[in-house]
Amino acid sequence: PPNMPGWDEVPLKEIMEKELGLPVFVGNDANVAALGEHRFGAGRGLTEAQGLTFLTLVVTEFVKAYNFRSDRLSVFGIGLFRNKWLNLAIIWEVLLLVLIVYTPFLQESFHTFSLSLSDWAVVILSSLTILPVLEITKAFIRMNGKKQAHS
Repeated sequence: PPNMPGWDEVPLKEIMEKELGLPVFVGNDANVAALGEHRFGAGRGLTEAQGLTFLTLVVTEFVKAYNFRSDRLSVFGIGLFRNKWLNLAIIWEVLLLVLIVYTPFLQESFHTFSLSLSDWAVVILSSLTILPVLEITKAFIRMNGKKQAHS
């Protein structure tokens, strides 16, 4: 990845399969979200699939914004809501997202629909699946840094 120099050659899929003892699929978040909706989603139609994928990607970016405040330290170690400006920005974005989801003329433009509470739960829980990946990556970076310091 361009934001993580040196990781292009890391066989992440093979490492994860060995450690987990399970088959692992590695792909970008948009493709994986669409694949998940197709395979495990409610199957309500194209608008719903597009809307849920769009919203999941947006909420995933919120999760990543909090996590990327440090490229080495865990998001839980640096404090989840300590950055006042980031919190205000996310609140503003959530308000815009709610408008996009519940305003009819914006629904057409953004291919969204009025979500139920269970739809929001799917969006939020799907978005949180990136968190373990980011935290494991940071753990690898920390371990690699300690190995280099002791060399």
